[in-house]
Amino acid sequence: MGFKDVPVKQKIMGITLLTSSLVLVVIALSYILLEYYSFKKSEKSNLQTVGLIIASNSSAAIAFDSPHDGAEILAALRANKYITAAALYTAEGKLFARYPDDLNTNSLPKTISEDGYQFKDEYLEGFQSIRQKNLYLGKLYLRADLTRMQQQIVLTATTSLFLIAAVLILAFLLSRFLQKYISRPILELEKTARFISEKGDLSVRAVQRSGDEIGTLTRSFNMMLDQLDSKNLEIHAANEESLKLAAIVESSGDAIIGCNLEGEIITWNQSAERILRYPAEEAIGQKVEFLVPSSEASLFKTMIKDLDASGGRKPVETILVRKGGNNPDISLTLSPVKNSHGVLVGFSLIARDISIQKQNERILAENEEHLRLATQAAELGTFDLDVRTARLVWDKRCKELFGVEDQDEVDYDNTFAKHLHEDDRDRVLKVIDNLLYNRFNNGDYDIEYRTVSPAGKVRWVRAMGKVFFDEYGKPLRFIGAVLDISEKKKEEIRKNDFIAIVSHELKTPLTTMKSFVQILLSKAKIAADEFAINALSRTDAQTNKMTSMIKDFLQLAKLEEGKINIVKGEFALCDLLQDTVAEANLLSSSHSIEVAHSDRGLVLADRDKIGQVLINLLSNAMKYSPAGKKIVAGCIREADHLKVFVKDEGVGISPEDQKHLFKRFYRVDNEKIKHISGFGIGLYLVSEILKYHDSEIRLESEEEKGSTFFFYLKIQESPH
Repeated sequence: MGFKDVPVKQKIMGITLLTSSLVLVVIALSYILLEYYSFKKSEKSNLQTVGLIIASNSSAAIAFDSPHDGAEILAALRANKYITAAALYTAEGKLFARYPDDLNTNSLPKTISEDGYQFKDEYLEGFQSIRQKNLYLGKLYLRADLTRMQQQIVLTATTSLFLIAAVLILAFLLSRFLQKYISRPILELEKTARFISEKGDLSVRAVQRSGDEIGTLTRSFNMMLDQLDSKNLEIHAANEESLKLAAIVESSGDAIIGCNLEGEIITWNQSAERILRYPAEEAIGQKVEFLVPSSEASLFKTMIKDLDASGGRKPVETILVRKGGNNPDISLTLSPVKNSHGVLVGFSLIARDISIQKQNERILAENEEHLRLATQAAELGTFDLDVRTARLVWDKRCKELFGVEDQDEVDYDNTFAKHLHEDDRDRVLKVIDNLLYNRFNNGDYDIEYRTVSPAGKVRWVRAMGKVFFDEYGKPLRFIGAVLDISEKKKEEIRKNDFIAIVSHELKTPLTTMKSFVQILLSKAKIAADEFAINALSRTDAQTNKMTSMIKDFLQLAKLEEGKINIVKGEFALCDLLQDTVAEANLLSSSHSIEVAHSDRGLVLADRDKIGQVLINLLSNAMKYSPAGKKIVAGCIREADHLKVFVKDEGVGISPEDQKHLFKRFYRVDNEKIKHISGFGIGLYLVSEILKYHDSEIRLESEEEKGSTFFFYLKIQESPH
């Protein structure tokens, strides 16, 4: 039966089926062709991705010339069975590494080509550049067979024929119903892929709407994006770390030099150029040995030889060759450089210029040697106390002066204090405590005392030193020297004994003389004999001066023999000051003494000795001030201390004389005061008495403008 005889229903059905068949065939053929070209594109894209990853991981191996590392990186390709060959080429086009290991090198390209991948008859191959930052290092070659693509095309064609037959039956009935479940996820997946391809945004994800193959494909697609995004972040972080490391290296004040295993310099920072004066382009590529002088070559070779086993060495002081000469002293550190597998691929040198430090050390050593020779010549012993740790160091001479064996350890309590003479111990320890912990001192130390050796030998010594404080006033270090003054002290003791004897002998006739002078003065006043009154008054005044001098000499003798007796008690310091000023005003007709301040407070001190201090200060103020000039005294409270001062408008004292004013027998060399009598004992006695009261005399003075003497005593309590 001809076509025209076929029922319309069948014709329509036949036409529909024929049209559907043609459509299905066209679709199948189009799909096969599209699959073919898409697969080719996918294969090419996959191979490019693999190439980028392998090339990025291979840069370090080529940079550090490690074929073994390169081969290990290529060996990772065995996970992709379709990649049949791979190779790394250096920048010069030489074969660096290959995969697999037994690959015939004749099957590899003899020359490298531009980046990109091309399809050959049965395989896909191409090249990928290997770079580190902007530095070209070499090429990566990859080759993959097309077996998978051929199998996929055959499978696709067979499947298409089967589906055509099946779909022809169900197409009309099910196409409208099923197309939304099939086409929509695919279209969304394709849309997502296109967006990512165009925008490069790996954060976008396809929506999975089912658990079938399309859903699995969507999930796999999203997982692939996650992996690519993570890898991209890792690469970005690695790049940032590399940039930070590069910035640190460039900004470092030390010369940092990177070398490969052959000792060739591959990195050279700005400090290396500054310290060694070789520009980077001149140093990079050379063997690092050109920086090592012949005298240090063996040490340098040993350091490199032990590098991998030791994992780096402590800094070694050496010298390196500087361009133009004048080789600097260097603190050199060598450290190993290893790849991600822990394999040594090079080493780095960190060189710090210590020329100035070494020069200072040499100067210090010379100065210490000069000091050693000077102290040895002067037979001085030296001491050094670290106040923070209580560590005490004595030299050999100092130990000898205290009767300690040279090999014995020393400390403050069990050695120094123990070997002080019992009559001097309290005095010396109080002076040192006051020196360390009293804020009213400048840290200067000068004292004489006796030492007693274990054998009972007594020596007189003079100790001089200085305490150093931090910015908060806390003591840090106490250093000084000790001199044997035993012979000198014996002479002084003999002299003081003589002075004491003479002074005692002089006191009796002076007392008798003073009594007769006063009797005669009384009779002259009754007789109104002006000449006799004037002469006898002058004689009485001179007798008082001589009595005062003898008293000072006796006091000096007691002080130097350590026999001064301090009897402390509580009293109001301002009352003592007012009484002393009142007494001085009665005895002096040429000066008027005024009490400007009188803050009250009790002090614990020897009232008579502090009174002697005040009498001395007021007497000096009257002695060295022109007649009629004002003298001001006062007692001012400052925190927990009372400050006592005596201010005059006299000739003043030069800065040079101020340094020595409180020394024994010191007299100011000034034409204006040469006519004033005195032996330079008074202020020395003042200074020593105040030391027994944990205080010291201070001075503020300006020539031609007067002087102010003052001292501090600690307040016990304020009276009601």
